[in-house]
Amino acid sequence: MNIAELKEDFFSLVPSHPPNDWEIEEHLENIAELPTELQELVLAHVPAIWSVSHSLCYSYLSSAGSALDCLPTDRLTPWVRDFLDIYEKDGLRAAQHFMADVESNFLCRIRGEAGLDFAEAAGRLTPYARSIIERRVTLAPGPRIYTDTEFIYLPSKLTLCSSDEDNFLLYKLIVTFQLGFLLLGTYEFDLPADHALIQGLVDTYGAGPVPDRIEIEQFPHLFPDPHLAEDIFSAAEGQRVSHYLAAEFPGLWRDTARIRSNLAAARTVHHDFPIPAKVLEMLTHNIITGRTGAEAGSSPQSLNSRILAEFSDDVGLFAVVYDEFSGVMEREARGAEVAEERVTQVTRGQEQLLVARRRVAQVLNDFRVAQPDMPPAVVNILREGWHDVMLLANLREGEESTAWKHA
Repeated sequence: MNIAELKEDFFSLVPSHPPNDWEIEEHLENIAELPTELQELVLAHVPAIWSVSHSLCYSYLSSAGSALDCLPTDRLTPWVRDFLDIYEKDGLRAAQHFMADVESNFLCRIRGEAGLDFAEAAGRLTPYARSIIERRVTLAPGPRIYTDTEFIYLPSKLTLCSSDEDNFLLYKLIVTFQLGFLLLGTYEFDLPADHALIQGLVDTYGAGPVPDRIEIEQFPHLFPDPHLAEDIFSAAEGQRVSHYLAAEFPGLWRDTARIRSNLAAARTVHHDFPIPAKVLEMLTHNIITGRTGAEAGSSPQSLNSRILAEFSDDVGLFAVVYDEFSGVMEREARGAEVAEERVTQVTRGQEQLLVARRRVAQVLNDFRVAQPDMPPAVVNILREGWHDVMLLANLREGEESTAWKHA
């Protein structure tokens, strides 16, 4: 697209607060030499950035062309998300600084060349952990995050955040979360086989012979679907620890709010996920952000809210939640096809809107080229008012309609 076409596309994306022609033209020159598909990719992010800050959007247009020299196209959206986060936290100059060096500030972190090593953080984290648990506990790098009550295993390197300070805060949050399981007695689960709860589960679900004592490892196997039972138990305990950290470590919880929000945003629920995975992923999202099911306003998440409100040491609640959870997933399964059809319809509508906007922009641009002496006032009417009339005619009636031809 040439400059005129780029301007038409840009104005169609920000119809409510358009800039002056001369003001935007110098910034669009930075992407004028890109292939059309890359120009469209860059412009697709304009509405979101423009609504945050016009100056930030100008900086984005000035930087996007050079950024795409080294950014794979599928990395443009994460890059945009990162500089929006930086703008929200540290302002325009920090965001501009981030955009100015894509290699050092973004790609190196993704490749693992930046970030904070476990060895650099362990010296400060170990005494911190021991002071909280008031006994010896050892921090060590491991393939996944977990604790066996004597060791807490952590990633060998954290690169999620752009600064070492934030990566250290993330390490600290992970350690504190694992300590929460220990402080709240998650791993001390131990009931005799003749306990009323165990007997009730055996009678209800028909589990086979059980050992004399039921510890945390055996408990899920009393249910028809041990994996589901284990996931529910983990989600419930995770929510309980999340609530505990917010209450007992308010400074850490506040300081990591943005980091936790980014962590949650990085987790995606694909439409082809099995229903249990979708529901449990929603619960995990709540654990990370600290939201309750009631705040989220969703029936699956309200189960988590109930656990947060009712569970203390009554593990019998899990049997009730298991049955409710199974019922929720049955209802979710029945509604899945309807929901996916709605998503398809929305996607189709968005595609039609984009095609219509481009068609209107093309017609208006052709008209302006054919009428080079058109007064500025008429140009503004076409761009701001008549543009919307033509867009509605195209969407509602199509290009063969009388309404479109009259428009």
